Amino acid sequence: LSPLLQGDRRTAYTIGLIHGVGMVFVDRQLTANKATPDPASLLDERDVRLLGLTHAEVGAYVLRQWNFPEEITEPVRCQFDPLDCLSFSKSACLLHTSKCIMRAIVRRASDTTPPPEPDPLVLTMLNLPADEYAEVLEETEGKFSLLELATSDI
Repeated sequence: LSPLLQGDRRTAYTIGLIHGVGMVFVDRQLTANKATPDPASLLDERDVRLLGLTHAEVGAYVLRQWNFPEEITEPVRCQFDPLDCLSFSKSACLLHTSKCIMRAIVRRASDTTPPPEPDPLVLTMLNLPADEYAEVLEETEGKFSLLELATSDI
């Protein structure tokens, strides 16, 4: 998906690599408070309920403390609501769409109901028509299956 940004692939790669850093700190806080996770709850909903903010917000804060530039911290902060990202909205939309693809792949492995589609406005921000999104999802799912097959005996 990163070619859709028509920008720096290294930045997109970095965002994808570290977008979940806030989960480490949220998990540490939840463990310290002996909070019991609710497996039926989405992680970001649980974060807000227990801590008052999402792991995305925590991650962006931590990354700012580590002197990461705004072009990385803002998409991380807005990964659940990418249209709220004013400065780097395409990067936030790319991250959000990538997360939708992974959730769809994981869900298909365990559930027969179709996964939710990304917000059409997010796809519009990426200039990605719904049919091309479906192709990217199918291609990524195929690559993921090959990776699982290649690593199944490890």
